[in-house]
Amino acid sequence: MKPQEQVTRVDHLFSARISLVASSLFFVAAICLHHNFNPATLVRDVVIYPVALLVPAALWKNRRWLYVAAVIVIALPSLGFLNASALGRPEEVKPFLNHLFLLLAGATAILAGISAFVKKRV
Repeated sequence: MKPQEQVTRVDHLFSARISLVASSLFFVAAICLHHNFNPATLVRDVVIYPVALLVPAALWKNRRWLYVAAVIVIALPSLGFLNASALGRPEEVKPFLNHLFLLLAGATAILAGISAFVKKRV
């Protein structure tokens, strides 16, 4: 096998997966920051349950529609709850990091969805 074929295979296998895992980690980090890392309030947040179900299912089954569903479940709340004025005030550390993680989660989720949808196989 030529080195160019190896690079495309690795890129083919991991680009959408890595972006999806990174976006879900950013999303969970933003939710944990929002709830002050309190497990009692964290389990009551209903936004985290679809992410916890769809992201492992998408990684396990490698279906294009699962990737798109996981991206929608991450990107819509991330960009919906995003407050751009909090990003302009870095002196308030907790809201700044919370909204920065939301922005990163939404951006990487959209990249994962595009890379999974454009490729013929995930």
